[in-house]
This record gives sequence, structure tokens and C-alpha cells, in this order.
Amino acid sequence: MLLTQLQQCLQEIYELDIGHDINQFVCTDRALIALLDASVNARDIPEKLLLRQEGDTVDVTLYLDAALLSHLAVHDPVQYLHAGNLAQYWITLEGISHFIYFAWNSHYDRPVSLFEMELQAEVDKYITSLFWLTSQHKAIDTLHASLFADVQFDAQLSPGEHERYRLANEYAAWYCAWLQRTYIERGQSRAITNEVRRFYRLPHTRKTRYIDALQA
Repeated sequence: MLLTQLQQCLQEIYELDIGHDINQFVCTDRALIALLDASVNARDIPEKLLLRQEGDTVDVTLYLDAALLSHLAVHDPVQYLHAGNLAQYWITLEGISHFIYFAWNSHYDRPVSLFEMELQAEVDKYITSLFWLTSQHKAIDTLHASLFADVQFDAQLSPGEHERYRLANEYAAWYCAWLQRTYIERGQSRAITNEVRRFYRLPHTRKTRYIDALQA
């Protein structure tokens, strides 16, 4: 139920429908995922999207750790997002974000890079957290710092992976800070929807150029 709610939240925010139920692609079997993950630098992490292409067909599996989902079943972020479930929420949301973004781009035969998926996932974590906290009448003034300040990356990342995650986080932090200044601090929270919908549909290089222009 929770995964469905989070999928629907993202699809409503961005006004899209990928035509697939995320629950049909989720696997919580850690041992099975270890066998399926053929990536060069496979890591034991609580969330990962596995893609395998054969001809024109792509097999998609979203791994979410069972303990992660059990924690959120007890501490439902849709009802109450707080310090005790925020990390678990962001990990889960990141996987759902990757799944939706890949599916949406695939539907339109648009190539998508790993950097682009990571960048969009960071933005999605900020936007959906803003959505839930606002609907729950909770303070949002520390949200940006909680998500983007003092970020630590997995020591097992290769140099290339580390740089990709670092840049995605940095660009997302810049963009979300601009959203906060431009819309939230001016009390124009509703107008933010049209902006993030446009941003979502920009391809990789146009996303980064757009954010660069905002910083100029």
C-alpha cells in the first residue's frame, strides 16, 4: 500500500502515468538480488534498481530491503514524516523515483543516464518531503539542510561513481535551494508544481544547463 501511495504521489506531482504498478517489480529477497546484480561494483545496499536488456526488452527489478519496508509499515511517512523515519523514507523514495523516471523515459524512447536518474531522485526526495510535511502541517524550514548538508557517500563507491553522486547531490541542492527562495519563502507553494513538472521533462544536459543558468 505504501509503495502505491508513493508512486501515486510522484505521478500526481509530475502529472504523468507510467502504466505500471511498482509492486509488480519489487523484490525484497537479498540473496536473490545478490545473484542477479551483475554490475562491476555490486554493493550490498538497501535499495537498487536492476536493469537487464535483451534485444528490445528490458527486465526491471527494484530491490528494497525488507527491514526498510517493515520500519515504514510501523512508522508510516504518509501519516507522519519525522526524524525517526526520514532516512528510511528517502531510501525507499529514491528507488521509486528511479523506477518511475526510467519507465517514463523508456516509454518515449528517451535515453537516460545514471547521473540524470540520481539528480532527479534527489529533487524528488525534496519535493515529496515538502509535500508530506506541508500536508501534515509540519515545519519545513530545516528540510533542505537535512537532505543536502553534510552528505556522506558510501566508501565502496568507485571514483567515477563517487563523482556522479557528488555532482547529482550538488546540482539538486542548488536547484532545490532556488525553489525554496523563489516559491516557498514567498508563499507561492502552489506555483512550484508547474516549475518542477517542466524540470522533470528536461533531458540530462538541459537539466544541468538550466541549473547552471539559475546560479549565474
